[in-house]
Amino acid sequence: MASTLQSGQSASAKVQWVDAAGNPARVDGDTSWATSDAATLTVTPNAADSTSAAVQAVGPIGPAQLQATADADIGAGVQTITAVLDVVVIAGQASAGTITLS
Repeated sequence: MASTLQSGQSASAKVQWVDAAGNPARVDGDTSWATSDAATLTVTPNAADSTSAAVQAVGPIGPAQLQATADADIGAGVQTITAVLDVVVIAGQASAGTITLS
């Protein structure tokens, strides 16, 4: 199920890394954040806590994905793990009107 944000709306995102049984799990290093469509949705990582980020619906309505990525291999190796959230940007509050004649 996708989350929704109105165009122009912002929200806080937080990822919790878990093991196969759903228990909290550590990752090696910081979490990286990205979006599938920066024209629709932007993400700004929290400098003090990389598992948190600010999300902004900046563009036209439509779908985008929010992605958090980390290294699940504690130690010298790297095993990338990614969490994905589907987001649908919907129309925001009316801010203007257009009149047409027929």
